[in-house]
Amino acid sequence: MKKFILLFINIYFSILIFPAFYSGDLGLYFLNIPVDPLSQAYSTTSSAVKGRSGDLINPASLYSTKNENTFSFTYMPFLVSSHFGLFTYNFKSSQILLKYFNSGVMERRDSLNNDLGEFFSSDLLLEYSTSFKIKKNLYVGGGLNLGLEKVLEYNSLFSSLNLGLIYEKVYFDFLNLGFQILNVGGVYNFEKSSLTPAKFVLGFSIDKEDMPFSVNLDVGKILDRKYFYSFALKFSLIRPNYQKNVVKEEKVGILDTSRVDTLLIVKKDSFELEKISDTILTVTTDSFADTLKSEDKTDKEYKSYAEFLDEKNDSIENVVKEEKTENYVKKSEDKLPEVKKNIFSPLSLDIILGVSSDRTDLQLGYPTDLTSALTAGFKLSYNNISVLWSSKFWGELGVSQSIGLKMSF
Repeated sequence: MKKFILLFINIYFSILIFPAFYSGDLGLYFLNIPVDPLSQAYSTTSSAVKGRSGDLINPASLYSTKNENTFSFTYMPFLVSSHFGLFTYNFKSSQILLKYFNSGVMERRDSLNNDLGEFFSSDLLLEYSTSFKIKKNLYVGGGLNLGLEKVLEYNSLFSSLNLGLIYEKVYFDFLNLGFQILNVGGVYNFEKSSLTPAKFVLGFSIDKEDMPFSVNLDVGKILDRKYFYSFALKFSLIRPNYQKNVVKEEKVGILDTSRVDTLLIVKKDSFELEKISDTILTVTTDSFADTLKSEDKTDKEYKSYAEFLDEKNDSIENVVKEEKTENYVKKSEDKLPEVKKNIFSPLSLDIILGVSSDRTDLQLGYPTDLTSALTAGFKLSYNNISVLWSSKFWGELGVSQSIGLKMSF
């Protein structure tokens, strides 16, 4: 396990020296702005968080959603008149994501403040991500991003990659370690090329299914910015019954046929053959075989009376085996742990609070205003439907809110 930790650290610091050798321009800052309510509520803390979907996540976390088919829609009014939209579809540890940004209509002015009319800008991102389990407690994931940007007569295309790794249960059952590289790629505008704002993050989480809270911490760097940290707490105020799946798995392994056979052998020696009072033994002249006529007027030929006794004995054994199996299963089910009943089940409610030192999304905001670092949100689920909401505080610029609806099927 120490080898994996050293590998994380070496990769992380090796990548971070890259900006020292690159002095080109960067664009498409919207790629690092969280739109999904959970991504925003967590302040993009996601390196070691399992079971997450949406934008700006570690793609390795998708493996925990392998048994889910979900569709979600998110709308986020951003600053001034701009807004974001997000569509995601999750299936078999994979995700298809469509993210767009629209600036709204803005005034266009030159350096002398002359009115040059109005304009708007828009960005579109299409992403496919998937994940795999390569070793016990070790998961990897990757994603491909394609998109375009349009501002007046300026048009550009871009592509980038996402890579991630999660090692769960490090030393303890509740400590997870993660590493991710997001938006590593380039932009081409038909005249020159530049790089996308790649993001490199290393983090850990303290999380367990039966714990009412989780702790998450990330430390990283965006290509042309300073180092940053992000920290998030999740509180599960109302939780569904997490023991249901465990009980179902135990029921599958209840029947132990070897034990049933052992019980049968012991019982067989003391079992007396039932009296055959309704059976008449006759001999047919055609076949010279023993014929047994039962009350239902049916005939069955036997070569010998011993053969008849063998068949009768087999039927008795089947009866005994069925009785023993039924009793064994019943006793085993009685020993199963009782399911803790939750009067709110299947309702669940999670509250997330986050903070991040990276407060220059789209190069806006006031870094000296500490409130611009705070985020908060919740996830309310009932059966297969979830409502998500989050808010990011921008100090004097106001507040941006994101609301989403998630459906599982």
